[in-house]
Amino acid sequence: MAEEFGSGGSGGAFVYSVTSTVICVDCSYDDFGADKQKDIWGSEPVPVGNHTESSGIFSIAARSKPRPPYPDDSVFIAVGGDYSKPNDVSNTAAVKLAYDQAWTVSTTPPHGYRSTVQWSEPLKVWITAGTNGSDISRDDGRTWQPLDNGNWNALSLPFIVGPKGRIARLNPAAIPKP
Repeated sequence: MAEEFGSGGSGGAFVYSVTSTVICVDCSYDDFGADKQKDIWGSEPVPVGNHTESSGIFSIAARSKPRPPYPDDSVFIAVGGDYSKPNDVSNTAAVKLAYDQAWTVSTTPPHGYRSTVQWSEPLKVWITAGTNGSDISRDDGRTWQPLDNGNWNALSLPFIVGPKGRIARLNPAAIPKP
């Protein structure tokens, strides 16, 4: 999933990604552009959100660095939920492993709606955050544990930002030991 985005709404949540690229030598600019390439997009349902206008996927992240002995152990995490119900934990995160055919809802979800997620390579944890706090996962998004109860909007590790110019830097010592 090099290029992807998530959606939501009453029709459910989906991840859209480029599934292939077509190259055409004798095609028009209108159909294929200057590089004579055209991306073919596909979609797949993701169990995030509750099929309401205010729910769905709000962030997607991937960890694709191989860890021996696995040549491809890519992990994709989608987070979200219902922003109008920030404390509702239902369907707030899902995971897809490279060898899986479908997304799986987290068995222990984050503790509410989440707007951002990112893998921390130095800490070997996933971090997700939203308007009622942040959570971490050490098992590739299957289970999450609360980290704090702050009001957060976005991550660019080691920084996290919230409303009204709030900025914080992640303190690695604050991450609970396994």
